[in-house]
Amino acid sequence: MALLVAMVVGAMALTSGNMSDLRVALPPLSRAMNWLEGMPVQLDMDHVAFFMAITFATRLLLPRLRWWWIFFGVVVLALGTELLQFWIPGRTPKLQDARDDLVGGAAGLLIGTLPLWLGKFAPQVVGLSGALLLAGVAVLPLQQWSPLGAFGFPVLLSDLLFAMAIGVRALAWAGGRAPLRLSGFHGWLLAYVAAMSLACLMAWPTVRSQESSGYMRVLPGPQLWVSMGKWMGVVYLATLAALVADITRDEAWMKRLVLTWIAAATVTALLSMAAIAGFYVSPKAEWLQPLLNYYGSLPPGPYPRVRALFNYASMMCNFLTIATCLLLAAKAAGWVAGRAFFALMVMFSIALAATLTPGLGAAALVLTAWGWWSLCGTRPKAAAGVMAMGMTVAVVMLAVTCVSLVSPLDEPSQRWRIWHQALQTCLAHPILGVGLGVPVVGVAFLDPSGGHQWLTDAHNTWLNVAGQAGVIGVLALVGLCVWLLRAGQRAARADQAGLAFALLLAFVCAFLYDGLTGSFEDARHIWVLIGLLAAMAGPRVIRTATAHFQAPLAVRVKRPLTSSTSAT
Repeated sequence: MALLVAMVVGAMALTSGNMSDLRVALPPLSRAMNWLEGMPVQLDMDHVAFFMAITFATRLLLPRLRWWWIFFGVVVLALGTELLQFWIPGRTPKLQDARDDLVGGAAGLLIGTLPLWLGKFAPQVVGLSGALLLAGVAVLPLQQWSPLGAFGFPVLLSDLLFAMAIGVRALAWAGGRAPLRLSGFHGWLLAYVAAMSLACLMAWPTVRSQESSGYMRVLPGPQLWVSMGKWMGVVYLATLAALVADITRDEAWMKRLVLTWIAAATVTALLSMAAIAGFYVSPKAEWLQPLLNYYGSLPPGPYPRVRALFNYASMMCNFLTIATCLLLAAKAAGWVAGRAFFALMVMFSIALAATLTPGLGAAALVLTAWGWWSLCGTRPKAAAGVMAMGMTVAVVMLAVTCVSLVSPLDEPSQRWRIWHQALQTCLAHPILGVGLGVPVVGVAFLDPSGGHQWLTDAHNTWLNVAGQAGVIGVLALVGLCVWLLRAGQRAARADQAGLAFALLLAFVCAFLYDGLTGSFEDARHIWVLIGLLAAMAGPRVIRTATAHFQAPLAVRVKRPLTSSTSAT
């Protein structure tokens, strides 16, 4: 609310020269104002639209505040900002402008009251929000087709479904049907968004020129709209994680979302197996080409590299790694039968192997870590051996990414070159980075297939965040990760079915480990996973009453575990 009031006062305090600069700097704003000013009405539509938007937002932010108090605040703001213009050069206070402000405020109140009224009389909106969330998770693999685009970024079908789920949940909250349950998780999400906001400002004041009237004119940088679009994406992903954490606190919804994720991974695995078979039967078939990934840094040969419906094989591998963790947890909780489990595990393993990415180290780490978790209570030596094997594979996969597979003794790998340049960018812009959405590297690469590539991504989550948002962004992301790790560890000790441990393992392997060789900070499925882990670590930990086996970690808890019934 303080930001909204400050925005109103700041907008009304702009001089004529400042307003002219703003319209030059923001062409979409200038076009919108030209459209409003051209409307055939006896009102200043700029004032009407501005106060309508402000009052609409206020009504939704404070749904339980009486509408007349909001309108009284609009009256104070309208009169106060007009009086303020006595001291603003080039501005003239007008009663007509105050009248237009009040008209816009009244319209905003009316429009904002409508969804509140609908929220009170539609309790089904809570279930609808969860259904939209499940639908979004089901189509997460569909990344090659984008129905829309904004600020140079694709808007996927899953984004539209998630956005509708967020909107419906906000409607339920405004109607009092879905009260918010805040925790430290939400605080770290806000800290991350704030850090990205500071990085977004780096793309603004890049060019200054002296004007004949004697003041400096600030022009936007060439990456301003990219930064704004990336920042909106960050806000959207953080809100998505909060939505998932809020909905899946209920065990039934957790089960539905886990099984939906497994179903989406099953479709991906089936398409991958069809692509593998099609490659050896008819490698030039038209239907097969969208399912295959280019070889990249791998030498071309008579073997397929699969991406299914994903944009990249590495993204598919990351998604299936998390699905493997969820499948193991679903089997332990009795949500998936034994035969179906083994069939799905074989399919997932084949699809993972066909991606041929460094993320296979994360998949190996998942399987061996789960084996350690299952054996450490009864066979500690075997558990240690299994874990050592998994860590060895993970280290080897990391080492392979540092050398060129074509000429390992003559030149470093492309990732090594990218990491070196990204590190130089981080050192040159240590505090706030080069700007949100701005490329942190620029490396030309001739792949073994003879194709020319221009790489601008750091291929490392931490270097990418550090290059774009500086140490401020890294600290915010580290704080969020530490909170999730600590809270997830506590939940894993109390959850006997293994779901919390599986989510914690998925986060460590798919984000922390896999993030060393790929940039996954903006992957939608990662933020869904973050929300799931936060839900398990919430005040009301989900426990499955009919667990098929007892977690060995629970044996070492000093205080006795209480059942969900006694805790209630």
